[in-house]
Amino acid sequence: MLFVPGGEQGLATGAGLSGMVELPYNLGRYKGLRRSGPRAHFCFMGREFSHGLRATLRQMLAPGAKAHGCELVDVEMVGGGRRPTLRVYIDKPGGVTLDDCADVSRQLSMILDVEDPIPESYALEVSSPGLDRPLVTREDFGQHAGETIKARLTVPRAGRRNFTGRIVGVTAEQVTLEIEGLGGTQERVDLKFESIERARLVPQFGGQRARKHG
Repeated sequence: MLFVPGGEQGLATGAGLSGMVELPYNLGRYKGLRRSGPRAHFCFMGREFSHGLRATLRQMLAPGAKAHGCELVDVEMVGGGRRPTLRVYIDKPGGVTLDDCADVSRQLSMILDVEDPIPESYALEVSSPGLDRPLVTREDFGQHAGETIKARLTVPRAGRRNFTGRIVGVTAEQVTLEIEGLGGTQERVDLKFESIERARLVPQFGGQRARKHG
């Protein structure tokens, strides 16, 4: 069941919903639809969501975003506790607007209400990916070759889980980053896609993001 703040049940329209926020850089965010259901023990923030439910939700919700001319970039569960939020990032050429986020939010709410993939109460938020856009697929990494990203691994590598560096190579199985090593020297590290929990662009203010030369 979907409901909106104030207790009115059913599918909600954009009018009268709270939680709509205008963001800088013409980024849209739409929040206000929430699902209610039986409470259940479920690890939203753990590896189960990242590698299982995350993939399922991406596949399930992508057609709903596409129906409104948008690409589903990624999904994540944030907040935890009693009121976790399912955040869905969408994008399109030229950037998304608040109206895009509202339209996609209503579409995804209907899909989630029918499929009911999450046995937990949660809020739904649809947002633009922002300047620190998530990178999920091999194509995402390839499109942003030469740019700087932050990557977090599912399992520590030599005691390290977080890497920040410039994308200097992408293959079918891995991305190669140029990172700063000891003494300020530049080193290269290969990260298997299957080992990456999260990856995001690092915004470069005051100019364009660094691009690969040559």
